[in-house]
Amino acid sequence: MKRLLILLSIAVGAVAAAGAIAFAAWHVSGSASTATAKSAVIATGAKPTVSVSGPNVTVSWSAAAAPVSGYVVKSYDAATNASRSVGAACAGTVASTSCTENGVPNGSWKYTVTPIQNAWTGTEGPKSDAATVNVAPPTVA
Repeated sequence: MKRLLILLSIAVGAVAAAGAIAFAAWHVSGSASTATAKSAVIATGAKPTVSVSGPNVTVSWSAAAAPVSGYVVKSYDAATNASRSVGAACAGTVASTSCTENGVPNGSWKYTVTPIQNAWTGTEGPKSDAATVNVAPPTVA
């Protein structure tokens, strides 16, 4: 019994160390050497929708099918695919299924969403359609 638990623990540790995207749990029942293990994969992030209002971009997406602790939002230049840091309201872990990035620089931007569950990270979802920000600078009269 102890040997089976040790082997199972080593296997789960190896999967976690390899960076796999899964949850693992096990249950041992009775005095026989019977054990079960379950894993659940964190889903890929949903394709977000975007809307632009002046220099602000609202990013919205569908909730992940499995429970998650939040989402990581990323932004990419639509022409070059270069990543760009997102503004404060969309930075870090976003607990809801939308955020509004304020003061987005002029340009065309695509956004992605990655679900996370504590230390586990899902797969980055597909890029949104382009959000084009074109705010004319003030003119001097």
